[in-house]
Amino acid sequence: MDSLHRYWVNEHEVNISEDEKSRLKCRTITFLGKFEPVKWSCRAPLPNGKLCPRRDRFKCPFHGPIVPRDNMGNPENPSDASESSSATPLQPRPLEKAVTWEDIEEDVLANKGLQPAGKRRKTMKDGKKQRRKHEGLTDLKEHKNTSRKRLEEKIFNKRALKRVGLVMDAVNSRINAERFGNSFHYALKQ
Repeated sequence: MDSLHRYWVNEHEVNISEDEKSRLKCRTITFLGKFEPVKWSCRAPLPNGKLCPRRDRFKCPFHGPIVPRDNMGNPENPSDASESSSATPLQPRPLEKAVTWEDIEEDVLANKGLQPAGKRRKTMKDGKKQRRKHEGLTDLKEHKNTSRKRLEEKIFNKRALKRVGLVMDAVNSRINAERFGNSFHYALKQ
């Protein structure tokens, strides 16, 4: 684009070599300290029977300090076994009977104070059947008593807002008086 306007095109185009461009794109960080290579992986036994493949220098975040282990995942030194958090291989839990929703339905309904669908309680009042209105529904308009609501009632109270507004106005007028007290424009305002 050829333009004579100086904001669109630079008068003196700068030529940057490819080597300088590559140096601008890469970032070098100097490492202060001694580099210690990773000696071995964690190799702690996992519940699925495999060994932990993490290669950390000192401590595995899941299994504790990294100690030398054999091919089965057991620590080679018995003193390291007490130090490692997973010295004994994790045993998988025995499979329990699968729990279906029918098994826990009564417990859930009892905790909520409801009756199972086919077992509704019929109470008699003056010889007529009485049912609780909208038994399983929650009232959305009900005021929930949470800490946020209690704080909102105190903070957004009309008297509290008015009090805070008066204090902030007083602070602002004091600051303006200090800064611009000698100005004719601010001297007339109260």
